[in-house]
Amino acid sequence: MLWGRLCPVREISDSELSFEELVKRNQLLNGIGCGLCFAGISIPLALFDHVPEKVHWWLVSLGFGFMVILPFLFISLVTLSKGLARFYEFWRFYELHYKIGIKGIMAVYIPLMMLGLLSIYQITKYI
Repeated sequence: MLWGRLCPVREISDSELSFEELVKRNQLLNGIGCGLCFAGISIPLALFDHVPEKVHWWLVSLGFGFMVILPFLFISLVTLSKGLARFYEFWRFYELHYKIGIKGIMAVYIPLMMLGLLSIYQITKYI
């Protein structure tokens, strides 16, 4: 709730789809994205026993990165294949569904994605 108060969602304009219509069009994508979020954090942690100990902390940070990267890639591939407007539509649904403005969402998601990419780089140096 605090995150939503710090980064409020803008009101729906008359030219936009209603929230109910956005839910119909985007709920399945969001559900798959949530599943990929859990997969993203689980997959790197499953590798703990198969990598050198000095890589363990990078695997943890990779999990945090992957919990954003995997859903974002999936949603981007699905929506952008139908045009930029469809991509924006999904993120508008996401804002309204979670009651957090897109600036607040990206303020958290972009650093987590960068952490994931940095982790991949660091892990590849040790393997």
